[in-house]
Amino acid sequence: MTEGPALTSAGSAPHAPATQVVTRGFTGRGGGTLNPRVPPGQYLERGFPVLSVGPTPVVRTGTWRFTITTETGAEHGWDWGQFTSLPAEDVTTDLHCVTNWSKLDTKWRGASLDTLLRDVETSATYVLAEGADGYTSNLPLADLRGGRAWLAYSYDGRPLSPEHGGPARLLVPHLYLWKSAKWITGLRLLRAEEQGFWESLGYHDYGDPWLEQRYRYLSWQVATVAAVRAETATARTLVLDVPGWPDHLPGQHIDVRLRDEQGYTAQRSYSIASAPEEARFELTVQRIADGEVSPYLAETARPGDQFEICGPIGGGFTWDADDAGAPLLLIAGGSGVVPLMSIIRANAKVPARLIYSARTPADVIYADELAERSADSLLDVTYRFTRSAPPGTAVARVNAGTIAESAFPPEDRPEIFICGPVAFVESVASLLIDAGYPAASIKTERFGPTS
Repeated sequence: MTEGPALTSAGSAPHAPATQVVTRGFTGRGGGTLNPRVPPGQYLERGFPVLSVGPTPVVRTGTWRFTITTETGAEHGWDWGQFTSLPAEDVTTDLHCVTNWSKLDTKWRGASLDTLLRDVETSATYVLAEGADGYTSNLPLADLRGGRAWLAYSYDGRPLSPEHGGPARLLVPHLYLWKSAKWITGLRLLRAEEQGFWESLGYHDYGDPWLEQRYRYLSWQVATVAAVRAETATARTLVLDVPGWPDHLPGQHIDVRLRDEQGYTAQRSYSIASAPEEARFELTVQRIADGEVSPYLAETARPGDQFEICGPIGGGFTWDADDAGAPLLLIAGGSGVVPLMSIIRANAKVPARLIYSARTPADVIYADELAERSADSLLDVTYRFTRSAPPGTAVARVNAGTIAESAFPPEDRPEIFICGPVAFVESVASLLIDAGYPAASIKTERFGPTS
């Protein structure tokens, strides 16, 4: 599934709180919002982050087919050879992801939707884009015409890689990137709008970055830091008070917005670490060396400080304790343990296994709590250390042997959650699929860019 993070609270986009809060101790460095090409709430990204709800599907050009189905059921289709024989265009454009990053001057090649729609007779006004993994996104048909949308099969002079939607993806750069369905296989033309995957979970039906049309329901609120505690040398937990905070689902996240005395704002997304049904909730933040927001949260913020938050956000990477029946297989890379800890803390009835990859034992977040919880029969923890390990323990990565030794077997049909850096998530998801776990049982959350 493509970019995007169910929401719980009203309005067409996150609104500013009645009083805009200056974040004590935060000194903004300018970043993206000083660039007139970067929409509000966005920051400039040098890499190309990968955000997908599930494993990257295997889509082969030999069997790929793209079909436009009109409102009357008429079909217009192209196989890979026919599609790549269409007149192609080179496109240089800026991208804006709802998770707050923007990337400028990206270079693509593909067929214009004007070309693909040229001989399609239709009176439809809406489109539902469909991906090979079952993902959908809805758009007005007019937004695919007039040289504003393409089916792209090349990025930066090379064939489009699978993690970015290859062999072909929809590209609609004037809208948030979740609209640009990856692994595209078809368009359904509709007379009435039908919500896609993220839209059905509370994302805005249109998604204009310049109007900050991120979510339909949710508003900015003021959070007060109630307490902080160190987790590792570079990570700490913030306990936040937010009046009227709604219950969240384990796995959801929030947007954090910091504001300096000159009015400059910086905005990022962070996973919720605590279980639901608590008067306060917690964020655990790993400091990024060249970060703008994480150094403030991981080092500077202290009790009494305030900043703005929007949430809870996310419907694809969530677990509902009330509906739990299957065992839980949780696999974390580094700070990817944070949303998984929310699941662990909320779980009181099903067996759970956590496979946790960290650089060293000193980098393990929640080490003491995990040690205590692992004494409980509900949770079993397996560590893999990639840089240095305790005496008698080999340095190792999560591999096929780890899955065979430490995971529930496929026949137990566990619910699987993987969170970590892009390469880690891609590797572990592939290992699980090769070992016989259904792709539909695997939920993923990635962070960090690819080159």
